[in-house]
Amino acid sequence: MIMRSVATGDSGPAVQKEFKEQAEKLLREGVVGFGEMTAEHFDGLTPYQYAPADHPLYLLLADIAAQHGVPIDLHMEAVPEAMPLPPGLKSPPNAPQLHANIAAFERLLAHNPRAKIIWAHAGSDGTGFRTPELDRRLLVAHPNLYLEIKADPGANGKNYPLKADGKIKPDWLKLFMDFPDRFLIGSDQHYPEPPGAQQRWQEDVLLFNQLPSDVRHKIGTENVGHVFGKAPASSPNAAEKLKFRKTQACPHESS
Repeated sequence: MIMRSVATGDSGPAVQKEFKEQAEKLLREGVVGFGEMTAEHFDGLTPYQYAPADHPLYLLLADIAAQHGVPIDLHMEAVPEAMPLPPGLKSPPNAPQLHANIAAFERLLAHNPRAKIIWAHAGSDGTGFRTPELDRRLLVAHPNLYLEIKADPGANGKNYPLKADGKIKPDWLKLFMDFPDRFLIGSDQHYPEPPGAQQRWQEDVLLFNQLPSDVRHKIGTENVGHVFGKAPASSPNAAEKLKFRKTQACPHESS
């Protein structure tokens, strides 16, 4: 509905009424969050999509999410200023010019501070601008912002959190340790698992296992309980159970 509204230019009262009714219908059916939504998504397994992060329907969704205590999970490549499509990406299907979106994203975050917004795929950067420094600035400025971690061994992208030897880069480790309450462990894993020796979830586990135990506990169990409004696992060893050797199977779910 958001993409249709962007295409038609119509986000008037009738569209907002229909949108609100659909969101509330989903909530009655038991959804615990809205997503994965998108503001800037490059073509891949899903098509290219763009919508302003401060589109009227996103602002409305933030109000609905805040009222019901559920989060919004948002996929958005970082584009601080309008820019040409980065080298290595094709247009079409992607847009030849990208819209600036960080200021719009901050307007979404500030619109309703009670709305918990998860910026998906920290560690997967297609523009070169989703740096630990940008993440840090936004985390400081917006207490309702959370970041979901994605590490893809088959497509490191730019500003990858792991070095070539698999060790966490110091600036990323400091970010995790400075904001242990604001990250969620994710994977963006596809199922059935595509062929290949190394899956995305395995790279996430490699990263996760290098964090201090108190940070692992926050990111592995406590934070998801807070963000989604559900009690975390009661076992005091729940976070430790998320530690896996790379040879072990792990039923991780996609983000």
